[in-house]
Amino acid sequence: MPKRKINAWIPDPDANGPAWLQLSWDQPQKFNVIHITFQNRGELAYAKVGIEVLNGTHWENLVVIDNSKKFRRLVIPVDNIKTRSLRIVLKDDNNSGGIAEVRVYNESQHTIESIRRINKTMSLSDEEVLLHGNFNLYPSGFF
Repeated sequence: MPKRKINAWIPDPDANGPAWLQLSWDQPQKFNVIHITFQNRGELAYAKVGIEVLNGTHWENLVVIDNSKKFRRLVIPVDNIKTRSLRIVLKDDNNSGGIAEVRVYNESQHTIESIRRINKTMSLSDEEVLLHGNFNLYPSGFF
């Protein structure tokens, strides 16, 4: 039987402490959106993820994401950042999944507002969606 190939970074299960994936660049990069894609939705997605940026010589906690619905892909708007290094810190210590993709972008304010509205809607329960009905995810003049 052939071995299963994994196209993801997977933390060492025997390592102590939180696991992280670090992105570093030769020159500081400006960005305000971070995309994280896990191997799949559910058991291999992480429920709690931290984002840290290198600020001079120390790591600064930017945000901790509650992904309790275990979405496969997170799109995280952040304040404008300029840094040479970024860490994705996996806060779950009982997960065997990995990170398949990380991207950072410097998006327009209009795009950031759309991402925030979509994230807010996705965080609602099915009951809340049914209760509130039709959501206007796109502002007038979007298309």
